[in-house]
Amino acid sequence: MYTSNRGRETVCFVIRAVPYKESSLIIDALSMDMGRISFVAKGARNLKSNLKSMLQLFTPLKVTLRGLNNGLKTLVDCSPAGKQITYLPPTLFSALYVNELVYFLYRIEDDSTGVFSAYVEALDNMLDERRVEMTLRNFELTLLEELGVGVDFYHEADSEQLIRPHTWYFYRMHHGFVPVSQEMISSNINIEDVYRGSDLLEILERHFTSSSLKAAKRICRKNIQYLLNGREIMSRKLYIDYLESTDSHHYGK
Repeated sequence: MYTSNRGRETVCFVIRAVPYKESSLIIDALSMDMGRISFVAKGARNLKSNLKSMLQLFTPLKVTLRGLNNGLKTLVDCSPAGKQITYLPPTLFSALYVNELVYFLYRIEDDSTGVFSAYVEALDNMLDERRVEMTLRNFELTLLEELGVGVDFYHEADSEQLIRPHTWYFYRMHHGFVPVSQEMISSNINIEDVYRGSDLLEILERHFTSSSLKAAKRICRKNIQYLLNGREIMSRKLYIDYLESTDSHHYGK
């Protein structure tokens, strides 16, 4: 980040834009060194303004901002810092999902660079449709770690014992993985919370197989739903609507 008389400069990605007053936009963005930030782009909705064409999703921007810390800032200057990344459905909905996670879960002006780096990597990796699922899991796991609620895939809960590949584990959120006991089996535990140790170790190393990728999805979703606290992820609805419309179209053929 660079500070001048005009304001503070940073590189960022727009993650959300909403109309403000008659001709402006309020932009929520993920910045390289200021965390998630919010700023007013005055006049961005005017027909003669070139700001609206620049303030697009998945486009790296160099911006100069003026304003108090931890508050709504004002955009002083804006220029592209790279080319816009374009996605087609269904990958588009995955990219929008990543934006929503940042918007809902990442703290305003947390100066950690880990989320920004993971975000840039995710945008790049999702250009390969074969890597989308793995990319989403990697981003979710990194985001949970950066938020301070990362999952320990290395140790058993309540002990210093390492996770064992041939042991089955029951996952207790905010607590960890405990070996499945006969008592647990007798109490009809939720099978969705039971995982193989080998899958947990693969998640730890981020070397996913089909099985560990599914396990990571269940674990991440459980934690993220808790953090969202009832807030709806619209990209999931858009994805479901897209699948339904695609199925209907194919059926019509």
